Formats: sequence, C-alpha cells, structure tokens
Amino acid sequence: MDVEFQDRDLSLQEVQLDFHSGVENGVPLLPGTLPTPPISTVETVIDQYPKHTVSIMPSVILQERVKTSRCDAGLSFSRQLESYLSSQFTKRCTTVYSCTFPSIGDGESSTNYACTGEQTETSEFYGVKPQTFLGNLVYADFLHVFDSSIIKRGAGDTRLTRNWIDIKTRQVSVIMSFYTPTLRIGTLVTIRFSLEQERIVSTYSLDSVHSIPQQLLFHTLICVVSFLVLIRLAAAFYRLFLRKRSAVKKRIGITRFWCIVDFLLGIVFMVAVGSMFMSRFSLQGEELFNTYFTKIIKIPWTSEAIAPEEKFRQFFEALQDIWQLTNILLVSKTIVAILLYLYFARICVYMSAHPRVAVLVRTCVLASNDLFHFLLTFLMLYIILAFIGYFQFGMHFFTFSSIAESLMTQFKMLVGSWPAEITNSNDSALIVYFVIFALVVVFILLNFFVAIIIEKYDMAKYQLEGMECEVNNILVDSFDLIIQSLAATRNRWPPRPEVIAELEDMDIDGDTVITATGRTTRASRTGRSDAFGLCTVTTHGGTRRCMQTLRVVFRACCPPSSNLLLLG
Repeated sequence: MDVEFQDRDLSLQEVQLDFHSGVENGVPLLPGTLPTPPISTVETVIDQYPKHTVSIMPSVILQERVKTSRCDAGLSFSRQLESYLSSQFTKRCTTVYSCTFPSIGDGESSTNYACTGEQTETSEFYGVKPQTFLGNLVYADFLHVFDSSIIKRGAGDTRLTRNWIDIKTRQVSVIMSFYTPTLRIGTLVTIRFSLEQERIVSTYSLDSVHSIPQQLLFHTLICVVSFLVLIRLAAAFYRLFLRKRSAVKKRIGITRFWCIVDFLLGIVFMVAVGSMFMSRFSLQGEELFNTYFTKIIKIPWTSEAIAPEEKFRQFFEALQDIWQLTNILLVSKTIVAILLYLYFARICVYMSAHPRVAVLVRTCVLASNDLFHFLLTFLMLYIILAFIGYFQFGMHFFTFSSIAESLMTQFKMLVGSWPAEITNSNDSALIVYFVIFALVVVFILLNFFVAIIIEKYDMAKYQLEGMECEVNNILVDSFDLIIQSLAATRNRWPPRPEVIAELEDMDIDGDTVITATGRTTRASRTGRSDAFGLCTVTTHGGTRRCMQTLRVVFRACCPPSSNLLLLG
C-alpha cells in the first residue's frame, strides 16, 4: 500500500495535544515501536496572542465506581444465568485455553450478572488509586491515554481500553479548561455521563471567570441601582420611624405594610448587590484570574519526576478553588434575581396607581377567586393524566419514563410542542391518551382560563367607565400632578393627606361625606357645594385631581370664621 505524506503547518490544537501526550510531530507511535526522527521538517507559526480559544491543560477523565457482589441466592434467575454462562464457557475449553470462570473463583465479579450496591469502590483500578475530589473518590487519568486500544501500566501490565468502563462504573466525567484571549475569560468545561439502569444520562456545565474588571457601563449601572435603592430605603425609613403618628394614621397613601416590605426588600437587595460587587472586585482583575487559573498552568503536567497522583491532587485543589468562586457568584446572582422578581411584583402593584393602567391589576383581583378554583381543577386533572401516561407508556417512551418527564411532556403538548417520538407512533392506547388530553386540557380547560380572564377584563373596563371622576390619559395626569406639586411647594399648601383628613372630620354643611376609602355622597350642587363639585375623588387606588387649586376651593367653601387654618 502506497502512503504519501504531505508537509503542512501544525495547528495550535495539534501542538498542544502533542505537548501533553508526548507524541512527536502529531504522528502517534505504534505500540512497541521506538521513536524515530521525522523524515521531513514540519514548521508551525503560532501568534503570540491568538484570537481563538486555547487549552491551558490536558483533558482529564474521571470515573466514580461502586462495589459489586455475587447476587443473592433469592434471585433465582441470576443464579441460573450464572450456571448457564458457566456451562457455555466450560464447553469451549480445550488444552490450549485456560478456562476459569471468573465468578467461580472470586467473591466479586465484573460480569453482567453481578449485583451492584451503593458502596464506593476503594481498591486500585487499572493501576490507579482513587483520590478525593469534591467529597467523592474518583479514578483520574488523561483522556489521550484512551486513544489507543491498549493501556500499558508498567512492565508486563497491559490492559484493554474497552474494559475501563464496566458494570462497576457509576459516573464518568471529562474536565477541560480553556482561555479566550480576546475576551480574557477562563472557562472550565465539565461533561458528565451517569450510568443508570435504563439509560446513560449526559450533562455538562460551563464555569467562567473574567480576568479583567467590568467595563464602565457595569460600574455606572451598579451605582445608579444602588443610588435608587438608597433613596427608596430613605423614604421607607422616614415613613416608618420619623413621620408623626397622627399623620401616619390619617394619611391617604401607601400603607405601613408596604413601607415595611419596601424597607426590608431594599436592605436585602443592597446586601446581595454588595456581596456580588465585592466578590467580583475584591481583587483587581488580573489578580483574581491569576489566583485561581495560574495554579492549573503551573502544574508540571509533562514532568516524569512527579507521579500522576500528585499532578491530579494539585489539579483537584485548583478546581475546588475555582468552583468555590463560581458557586459564590452563582448564589449572589440567584439572590439578586429573586429580588428582581420581587421588584417585578411590586411594579405590578404600583400599576394600580392610575385607573387606566390599573386594569391589569383589577382584572387579576376580580378573577382571583375563579382562578383559584380553576387551578385546583386543572392541577388535579393534569397530574392524573401525567400519572396515566407514566404508568401506561413509561416502559416504551423516554418522554414518559418518570413522573417529572411526563409532567414536562404534557406541558410541551399544552403549548403546542408535541414530541416527535410519540406523535409518530401507531399505538392505539397512545392515540386514546392524546385525544383525552387534547379534549380535556387543551380544548376545555385552556378555554375556561381564557374565558375567565376576558370576563373579568370586561368587568374591570365597565367599572372604569362607570367611575364618577374624570379619568384622563396617564401622561396628562402625571403632568398635572407635577404642576400641582410645584404649585403646592411655591404656595406652601398643606399636604394632601392632611387636607383630606381634615375634610373627613369637618363634614361641611352636613351634605358631603368623603371617607378614607374614597366614597362620596353629595347634595345638589348649589352654593358652597359647587366648590366640591370641582374636585374629583376616585377610589383608594386611583388619583385625586382638582379642577382648580385648593386655595380656590377653600375660598368658595370655607367661611373666614372656620377653624381650619391650613392655608395661612
């Protein structure tokens, strides 16, 4: 067979693989052959600052193992299977082969009929002793070792690569570390394969650490958010502790409960942002990166004077430090995200400040009772159908292999994403299940939900149109509110809650009652009552907008001898 070699430049990935594996010029040597110099010269040109991602360590593979034992005598099929295989093995024995069935001579067996337990393996495996990593005993090795079909461990110790994974294997993990020069980010990639009874579950994780401080935009955003939260905390603190008790009792505005909520929410938010801020910037960018990732680079991977166990021990220590840092950042981000969700809920509550934008909140309030009973019915039927799917089809389809998978599959079906694995099946029982689910959940219950929302929305709109006050656009009312606040500051008017509280106590002419909840009763609009007709009063969650200033109102309705001396 003619083989032709072509000269070409080595890529950076090939250079790194050759460095870690000890292979010359990217051409692996056959087992048993001696190193030979290359026939031609191979050159490579690597930029000092490459634009692509580079590896900073050889790929490491880990295995977690459990102990096995001979199956119990009560498992009759396992014992019969052992005898069955033993008889087949013995029949092939000749004078050439050494036929010793493994389960006969040993108390433990790696054959497929052995029974596994939950005890972790502690003995040596493939010439490697287990090491502690994140609280588990693992067998560590370099991934490139398994490129060959055989593994040589010392003189005369040759093992097959395909037998490295057997019935004792619980989980296999591959760990790699990369560095992206343009973004200056160090990344740990972990790929896990968990061996379960029915399938192999694969997961992966990416843990990144930035090596430079954040940009000016991030600093500005943190400062703005902190400043706004501090203002909100100061306002809540004033309402809770410094405002006069009489004013607190008579004021019309945010309740004491929401003051406490805002105060506590702001404190927790500041603590969370501060912890995340300090964890990122306690060390200056490069120092933070060097503290953790430099430990990986300084490991003497290619040194033959240091045992592989010591290399992996240093590597595990560096990984634990990096993962501890990433876990702190993850917890900080999770706390901040939860607080942002709480602020999102508060924004929805604040939307009730104006009747036009309070329709959403009002609709939810009106529909709360119906939605509660609807959710009870929906959850009961939804869970029962999920259990039916798991019980009837769990042995045949992965999408129904567990209760959690069945619930997730039904949710996908509810939003219109029907799994192709089951839609292409001709199983009549599956078709019946689909018809029942579509009829009950999709066509009936989902439309019930839409009908409840539409009905309560119409009711909220009807209440809005039936309000006695004048409801304008939110932008117009906001502009009027700003103008009124400026006029009140310039003319030194008393606060609106105090004026409303005084009006509640006075009951001028005995023909007008304005309660704290905003309910009004008026006589015919003659004389001094016409002045109050100029003021529109809405519900507690709405706005109070006067057609003229409070000075004109009091001049029209209050006699000079009145004891209400609020305007001076």
